[in-house]
Amino acid sequence: MGSDIDGLRFLANPAGTLEAPAKYLAEYLAGKDYSFWKENSELRNILEGLDANFPDFDRLEPEVFEIDVKSYFLEDFMSSEYGDARRAYAVANALSLVDAYPFEPEDILAGGTYLGLKMYGGSISDNFGWQWNVNMRFDGASSLLDSLGSVLSVDARANIGYAFDLSERFSLGFSAQPMLRMETSIPNANYLTARLTDQASSLFTEDFKFGTGLSLTVGTMYRINDELKMLLDFRNIPSFRSFYDIALTDLASFNLDFKEDRNIYFIPPDIALTALWDSGPYHLNVEISDIVNQIVWNNLVPERSFNYYAVPKLRFTYDIDALLSITAKLEYETLAFAVDYDGLYAELSMKMDNFGLGLVFGYSF
Repeated sequence: MGSDIDGLRFLANPAGTLEAPAKYLAEYLAGKDYSFWKENSELRNILEGLDANFPDFDRLEPEVFEIDVKSYFLEDFMSSEYGDARRAYAVANALSLVDAYPFEPEDILAGGTYLGLKMYGGSISDNFGWQWNVNMRFDGASSLLDSLGSVLSVDARANIGYAFDLSERFSLGFSAQPMLRMETSIPNANYLTARLTDQASSLFTEDFKFGTGLSLTVGTMYRINDELKMLLDFRNIPSFRSFYDIALTDLASFNLDFKEDRNIYFIPPDIALTALWDSGPYHLNVEISDIVNQIVWNNLVPERSFNYYAVPKLRFTYDIDALLSITAKLEYETLAFAVDYDGLYAELSMKMDNFGLGLVFGYSF
């Protein structure tokens, strides 16, 4: 389990944590004209329901309404009389109706909360290896204001791999991963509302997806000496998933009315170059990756920009003894320090692109 500090603050004090987003919302709405409010009647109804003093759109002249609504958001909405709780509800309810926040919403409020449980087993014999695993995960959005939201999933996977030596130092291998998967998305508006009302049932409004997936990875390894190895991996070539959807109401009533989702979901392929150095208690992992997959995504989604900081990954581990090790790593714009003691893992991390702390805890047994 892990989370940015903002994600933990929201779970502990949801109303108070949404103060900064409420300020951005107020500044955004204060600048909107009469035509905006005319087109967003649902937003007006929400704000009127939270405060009877919200300017009366139906009775006021357009010029007067614009003046009153600007004054309302710059003064009344942010006042102590309005209160943190009502402002928090305004943020939660406006999230799906108004694009009120900058393109990088994590600058206002991060999230990153996730929980995972993995059960697994497998074996390696000679050049052949196999593994099964069952994963249950909640993957929270990087920001509680992000449009992507969170994902709750359960999947069962099998990894089947084979490798062989082409020479004394050079090896080639491949692995295939078939998968059965169930997932549902949780919009951030649902996540905020569920915590504000302490009703977990508010999380689920979207369809549940049941489907299959398959991915293939090919890799090579060159052993320079007993301590240093170089790897070149061609990941997710291909990797795709397909689903059948069922509405939450049908699932609750055991009406198994599945509908085919005709979309094919894929993870872009990638190429990774990795150096592994192991010398006694010292272990160093240096990886260059996430170049090809970013290029693919950026061509599909022009609004995205290439993240150069996501390309290098560094990890250094020192084994103090057979049970205790410490790790320092830099990856995906995050600097982290971790301690692993007999399966108990704790990590403190800090984002490099904007200041934000994160905590991760885990246990393997």
